[in-house]
Parts: sequence; structure tokens; C-alpha cells
Amino acid sequence: ADAFRVATAVAEAIQNAERHAYDGEAGLIEVRYLRTPGDLVVEVSDAGRGCDPAAADPVLAGPTDLYRESGRGFLMMRGLMDAVEVQSAAGRGTTVRMEKGRESC
Repeated sequence: ADAFRVATAVAEAIQNAERHAYDGEAGLIEVRYLRTPGDLVVEVSDAGRGCDPAAADPVLAGPTDLYRESGRGFLMMRGLMDAVEVQSAAGRGTTVRMEKGRESC
């Protein structure tokens, strides 16, 4: 179950980069991971246009928010992983860093 959670969160981060980073043009998306005895850390990075940092922290106002156009991917990542950090700047790309602890892997 935890392997599925990690794979789903990474797929969401990659899909976000594909959809939003390069505005339909070709671009590089890097996936890096580090596995230690205690943790698994995965980073998904692009050098695209960046995103609004507020989109990385969606607030659910009700059940219909799950059907909105943006913010769901970050919401899912935060629910599936132990920690999610998003760094983004306009024109400099986005890096999503996700962690899963050993006790939950």
C-alpha cells in the first residue's frame, strides 16, 4: 500500500510538471530519489515557468473542491506522503520534495 502511495504521489508531481511547467512546449523534468535506512526522499523538478506558491497549499472548503482545476495534485501528494515541500519561482521552475518515513514504507 505504501509503495502505491509513493508511486501515486510521484506520478502526480510529474503530471503537474507536464501540464504546467512548459505551457505545452518540450522541457526537462528531473526525478531524483534518495533512500536511506530511515527515509525515502523524492524530488521532481522542472525549469519551467514556476507556479503560484498558494496553489501548493489548497484549502478544502467542501467536497466539490476535489473537482476544481488546480490544487488537487498537491492535495493528493500531501495526503499520500509524510512531508511535501514546494519551492517555485516565476521563470525558474518548481521543485517538489516529498518524504516517506521508513516506518510507513
